[in-house]
Amino acid sequence: MQGVVQMFILCVKKAWRNKQISQNNLYEYWLSPCMTTILFCLMNKNQDVRLILAGVSVMILWSVNIFECAYIVIDEKVRGTLGYMLMSPFHTQFILFSEALSTVLFNVPVILVAGIVTYCICPYVLGWNMIVWFAAAYVLSILSIATIGVLIASLLLFTRSARGIMNIIEYPFFILSGLLVPVEKLPGWIGWISGLLPSTHAFDIFRAAVLGEKGGQMGSIAKCLLSMILLQVITGAVIAYTRRQVIVKGTMDVY
Repeated sequence: MQGVVQMFILCVKKAWRNKQISQNNLYEYWLSPCMTTILFCLMNKNQDVRLILAGVSVMILWSVNIFECAYIVIDEKVRGTLGYMLMSPFHTQFILFSEALSTVLFNVPVILVAGIVTYCICPYVLGWNMIVWFAAAYVLSILSIATIGVLIASLLLFTRSARGIMNIIEYPFFILSGLLVPVEKLPGWIGWISGLLPSTHAFDIFRAAVLGEKGGQMGSIAKCLLSMILLQVITGAVIAYTRRQVIVKGTMDVY
């Protein structure tokens, strides 16, 4: 257990170091959340501003983290350590998830920035009950983003175009998670895919809290947790396949 904690701390330190190397804090923490929040508040004047706040903050968290999850894999490749990580006595999946989760946690301040900007444009009130549900939804959204990011990163271990592919995936995520279009308005088969994403159910908690729907939050929490478990199982299978490829072909460092 001590070794697991120490490994998680190392992953947190690495995520923090990568943040310092990127030197992109002004854009990530201030310009992007401010401009995105202003844009969506002006575009959705007829919607409840609290729902806009929830959607914008989750979108920004996803946008930043999806690129940084790609960077996790790229960084390991550049350093020549990805093969060692796959052969590590620690589960590769645990290492990748710890790095992704740490990255998302370091981006949490954008939620506060989005909240302040939204309040300046259109003052709102959050009751204590709504604050509790918002907090739960944010926690599940953070875990969902890290889970999805690691799954996508594990699928891109052998490609040089991870960043470009992550960019293509960014907007479909917004649509499938109900951030831009309500899930019930999506075509049947797309709605089915949407239901497999834990982020969809996390956002449903925001929606239920804002609209005052009673009893739906616990069901959304259960669905979110089940979706995360499913994606973690798929990620484990992908990484296990990758490890076998490395052992058989020995080509991890040639990319």
